[in-house]
Amino acid sequence: MKPLLEFLSKDEIYMIHQASLEILERVGVRFESEEAQQTLKSVGVDVDANGVARFHSDIVEEFVKKAPRSVVLRARDPKQDVYLRDGRVAFTSGTGMYVVEGESARKSTYQDCCDWARLCDSIKNVDFAAEIHSTDVPLELTDRYNFKAMATNTTKPFIGSSLSRAGVLDEIEMAAAIAGGKEELMRRSQWWTA
Repeated sequence: MKPLLEFLSKDEIYMIHQASLEILERVGVRFESEEAQQTLKSVGVDVDANGVARFHSDIVEEFVKKAPRSVVLRARDPKQDVYLRDGRVAFTSGTGMYVVEGESARKSTYQDCCDWARLCDSIKNVDFAAEIHSTDVPLELTDRYNFKAMATNTTKPFIGSSLSRAGVLDEIEMAAAIAGGKEELMRRSQWWTA
């Protein structure tokens, strides 16, 4: 299917892809997790003593070929599932916002995150929601509060941002409780994190 809008020519897309491959191979990406470093090494990625992984273009191309051609973002309400595939554009909300009230602005709060999730849930053209940040809660727990706000206020798929491995594990426990257990969560997870 041909996209409705094309901003770049095939040559421009190819040039961007080649530049990204060069950056991945020459500059690399730093991974702090030793587990991630070992996983990368096991598939042939060069990882130096500082945790910088340099990806040879052939490895990147190999894994791109293995990527699925379509992905389903599961929702708590199956009618809200989002099917990502060639020719399908999905829209999401923004994140990290300030709230403007009259002529002043303030950082977003936990209540704003709850309201944001409900707003995203009600807008037909928002396919999945992205959290905003709760700045009125303890910093080290922000990811958990944001997760709770999103999970309890939208039936659409949503993306979060975990601050640590402990945060991810806590969010998995919360998601399992909402889904009805870990097995059900594995079958239909509404959430993913970055």
